Formats: sequence, structure tokens, C-alpha cells
Amino acid sequence: MRPPFAAEPARLRAAWRALACAIVAWVWLSLPAQPDSMAVHFGVDGRADRRAPKTNHAWTMTGAVLLMGVAVDGAAALVRRLSGRWINLPNREYWLDPSRRERTVARIRILLDRFAFVQFAFLLLVAVLTGLANRFDPPRLGIRSLMTGVGIFIAGVIA
Repeated sequence: MRPPFAAEPARLRAAWRALACAIVAWVWLSLPAQPDSMAVHFGVDGRADRRAPKTNHAWTMTGAVLLMGVAVDGAAALVRRLSGRWINLPNREYWLDPSRRERTVARIRILLDRFAFVQFAFLLLVAVLTGLANRFDPPRLGIRSLMTGVGIFIAGVIA
């Protein structure tokens, strides 16, 4: 029997993976336009308060994207393979009963993919805003844009 929600996770997975690739592409393709020592952290007023060599920033972002992607896929694989006693769910016995386990595991995968989508969309916003901020002298982050993104991220996580 085909698990319920089978089409949705495939689309979600493809979407968050595309976002992950977009982040890495943006960081590396925008690198030539960045200063050698770029602002990588900003205070609440949008002013830069930490700098790093641009290649360090690019490798850090690439590593973070890879690590987050592996964490999502790894968590999904673990849930599929773990004994029910290692899965923390309210009413675990009900949801992981053999007659419901496949559907529950499919639903958990959807939730992981939705979170990954929201997470990578937010990280793409942060990467773009950081890159754009470094085109100014001195670098200045668009706080309104970032806070709008934070609000959307929170709404996406809650939804």
C-alpha cells in the first residue's frame, strides 16, 4: 500500500533541496562582488559587528546548509528505523501501533520537510541580505527585511 501523503513529501523535499542549492549558489556566485573581509554578523541596529574572510563565510554557509540537510534526512531515516520506544510522541502507543505506524512515520516526514523548507527559505533570505549589506560601505543589514523574514519564519514553523 502506498503511504498517505506520498506526493506531498516528494514535492516538499524537492523544494527545500532546491532552496538549499540556491543558498549555496548565491553565496558562491556573489563572492566576487564581496569585499575580502566581509561583514558576517550584525547588531540589532543593522551595523556590522563581526567580519570574516569572504571564503570563510562561503565555506561556513555551505557547511551549514549541508549539515542541516543531512540532519533532516537523517532524522527521517531514524524515525523510520527506530523502535517505537525511542520516538517521543504524545500517545505513542496509539500512533505507533503497527496498523498506524506507516502513516505516522509518513506524517513525521512531512513535518520534517515542511520545517526544512521554512528553514532554508529563511536562510536564503539571510544569505541574500548579508550579501547585499556588504555592498555598502560601511556594511548595513536591512533590519526591516530581516524582521519580516523572522515573522514569516515563525509563522511557517507554527503553521
